Amino acid sequence: MNYKQNQPIEQMNEFTLVVGVDIAKHKHVARAQGYRGIEIGKPCTFDNSRSGFTHLWKWTRSLMEAHCKTHVVFGMEPTGHYWMPLAQFLRHEGVPVVLVNPLHVKRSKELDDNSPTKNDVKDARVIAQLMKDGRYSEPQIPQGIYAELRVGMNIREQLSKDLLQVKGRIHNWLDRYFRKHKGRTRITKRGRPKLRALLFKCVMPLVAKNQQFKALHHEFTTRAVNPLRKKQSLIALCCKLIRIFFALGRKQQPYDATLVSNPSQHALKINVAYLLFLEHT
Repeated sequence: MNYKQNQPIEQMNEFTLVVGVDIAKHKHVARAQGYRGIEIGKPCTFDNSRSGFTHLWKWTRSLMEAHCKTHVVFGMEPTGHYWMPLAQFLRHEGVPVVLVNPLHVKRSKELDDNSPTKNDVKDARVIAQLMKDGRYSEPQIPQGIYAELRVGMNIREQLSKDLLQVKGRIHNWLDRYFRKHKGRTRITKRGRPKLRALLFKCVMPLVAKNQQFKALHHEFTTRAVNPLRKKQSLIALCCKLIRIFFALGRKQQPYDATLVSNPSQHALKINVAYLLFLEHT
């Protein structure tokens, strides 16, 4: 479907079957109507399973044949993750799927019966009416490997957050019940986590392949006064990399390897980097 700013309504015509679906955890409810808002057929209640989706599709095909409709559009609220299996099933069948704003559904419930009460059959009708008025958007659902990558990335981010929460609880317990427990130096979590992770991934190959960064890393970890652990050194080099990017952008000059490894410069700046990225607990 081709969408422009003021053209959603033009997607609906006399040959379009508009189906609104109220999404729930176990059972969904669908109601169909024409492009003018006249209801077609009876509501369809079906399970949130493949057999339920097949039942919905048979019900839809029967309405299309009985009322001379050549194509159908399904609409629903993005309720948690429960709408995704149905959307994937319909897309596999080549059926357009659109989403309506839950806030619009909530505010439009009183238009038909002057009552703000909620039930699945009523909500399905409201969703279909919003679709008829062009108040919908088309979701961008990744397919194949891209869908798997998105799921994997979301799971990884959630696990990382859970791990940080567990670490925080452990430190809380240590501070409460073991007051003689000495704090340790750790890397701060301030700032933008994704940018920090990206910088860290950039510095890793630089330490392995770039002579200047390799020399700085060796000096930071082996110097006699205040030597850094390997990860602390990498974080300090992240700060160094940011300053290099800033200098190249501000001065509009090419990269000069001799300035990176100049002892007089990095010796003065390492303490600043250390204070910015490390803290004591």
